[in-house]
Amino acid sequence: MYDHSVITVEHVLPQHPAGNSQWREWFTEEDAQAWVHRLANLVLLDRRKNSAASNHDFEVKKTTYFMTKNQTSPFKLTSQVLSVQDWTPARLQARQRELLHAVVKIWGLEPPAAA
Repeated sequence: MYDHSVITVEHVLPQHPAGNSQWREWFTEEDAQAWVHRLANLVLLDRRKNSAASNHDFEVKKTTYFMTKNQTSPFKLTSQVLSVQDWTPARLQARQRELLHAVVKIWGLEPPAAA
């Protein structure tokens, strides 16, 4: 249970990355479009985001935007981002599998075992 007055959802890979950014090195236009709005690319923040910061390269965004004064986020999904060195299509593919597996398990969406 989280008790925050404001919880926002942030895209790690920006919706509109700058043309000369690291994001353009990691993602083709097609990859960016495929991943930008998927669960693997989303994290929670406990404050209103500064929309101007949302297009920074990964390391800048990670250290200045996703960290709190305590150097950790109250949200596990956000803290996971802080522990990785890159944010590439391969990383998102693995994260998507992990998160979907967790959703299926937690929400009991698995089909009943065949008798």
